[in-house]
Amino acid sequence: MLELLYLEQELHPDNRAISPERQVFLNAKSYINDNFTNDITVKDICEHLHYSRSYVSHVFVRYQAATMVDYINALRISKAQELLSNTDYSISEIAIQVGFNEPNYFTNTFKKYAKTTPTKYRRQRRADLRMGDRL
Repeated sequence: MLELLYLEQELHPDNRAISPERQVFLNAKSYINDNFTNDITVKDICEHLHYSRSYVSHVFVRYQAATMVDYINALRISKAQELLSNTDYSISEIAIQVGFNEPNYFTNTFKKYAKTTPTKYRRQRRADLRMGDRL
């Protein structure tokens, strides 16, 4: 029974328990990292954590200096860049694999974060790789 009451907390390097607020942030970030390829929303994250949207959003921005939506999109675009560089999956397939239901929304979001389209990104990465092979 005592095991159920014990909650393991992450410790700072000086062995002090982290604040409850920071724990909420770490739990939100962990949930996002584990689920960003799914169709998750801020509402899903907050319901998972059992805290209000306003509180979790405030805490997340405080510790990450980005909104949860921006963080999720950055993770998705980073994964998409990896897939564009290393696979022959279509843009639509990659969009779905990284958590976007709409290829057009994926392309617009990719362009916002990567400053280029997915097609141009893939073309440039492949050209870079070919140049590297020649050296």
